[in-house]
Amino acid sequence: MIQSESIAVRYEGTKKSDVYGTDDGIRIKKLCVSKGQHVKKGDVLLQEYLEDEEESLKTSKRQVSTLTLQISQAKQMRQRELEQLNHTGGSKEEKENVKTQYDAQIKNCRSSLELAKLDIQSLEETIREASLKAPISGTVMQIRKIYLSR
Repeated sequence: MIQSESIAVRYEGTKKSDVYGTDDGIRIKKLCVSKGQHVKKGDVLLQEYLEDEEESLKTSKRQVSTLTLQISQAKQMRQRELEQLNHTGGSKEEKENVKTQYDAQIKNCRSSLELAKLDIQSLEETIREASLKAPISGTVMQIRKIYLSR
């Protein structure tokens, strides 16, 4: 059985406002206010948990680490192979082939790395914006947790 909770936040300013934190299918990551707390219009009341985006963010961060390591390893391998060719008397053509091969690999990894970094920025923004904000300024009067079973 999966439990989710619906949170209702009521606060008073120049007028009363009832705000409901969740709708079907939305999970709460963090409640950002407490009873008696003063809030301004636009303050974050709660953050939603976006499971797919959170998992994608973890995957993209792992990808950045992997690609960074691959770039470093490709540079090291390129250097080793060039040094080996220098010691064994490799031809200029062989050396150019090694450079071309590793430079292409490094270029591909760098392109993928930049895309992964852009994904991270986009996902972090999406996660940051997944929140319920106060429509008015006032004081939180009540927070109610309602547990729902699905």
